[in-house]
This record gives sequence, C-alpha cells and structure tokens, in this order.
Amino acid sequence: MPQQDTTPMKNTAALWISAFNLQDIDKLLALYHINATHLSPRMRQQQPETEGLIVGHENLRTWWSSAFMRTPSLRYSLSRITCGESHLFIEYTRSAENELKQKVAELLEFDGPLICHSRVFNS
Repeated sequence: MPQQDTTPMKNTAALWISAFNLQDIDKLLALYHINATHLSPRMRQQQPETEGLIVGHENLRTWWSSAFMRTPSLRYSLSRITCGESHLFIEYTRSAENELKQKVAELLEFDGPLICHSRVFNS
C-alpha cells in the first residue's frame, strides 16, 4: 500500500499556528469546514451548558474573538506534529503574559483539505 503524502496536512498545521499567533480569525476559519466541530476544555469550564462543544464557523468566530480579547498576548509554539491518514495530532506550548506556559495537544480531523473536527487536550 503506498504511503500517503501528509505534506498538505503538515502545511495546515503551520498555517493554523501562524493564524493563531496573528489572531487572524478569517485565516483560521478558512482552514475549517463550515460546519466543523471543536471540543474545548476551556469552553466546558466557561460555559458548562455547552459541554465544551462549539459547532460551525460563526460559533468558532465568537469563541476565538472572545479568547483573543481576553488574552491579547496569547501565542502558540509548535512542538510536534504526528500525521495519520485523515488527521493531525499537534503538540504546542500555549503562552500568554502573566500566565504559566501550558503544554497542549490538539487533534485535527480532516474531510478533504478542511478540518471537520478538532479536540483540545491540555495538562
């Protein structure tokens, strides 16, 4: 069985980190399917009724806008990328002014070239 070229997904990871660090929500959304889902422990803490689930571009826009307003110095530093056939597992360090650095991992699942589901794991 031939090995799948994972370069496009690895490029998406680099674009994803860059868009976060620029706080460019439009660039982030361009990487996601319009009905993508995102599961976040922070969302679960802040809005328990959601059980941490965010669905669709507009809700992602609202979530990220709020995060960037709350934490304007938020930055991610990519540590590792692990590729599967239709998913990426990325590890990064989350840092922000007046906060301890945090190791985070995120699973990005793809439908074609777009992220259709993401899930955050943090320590």
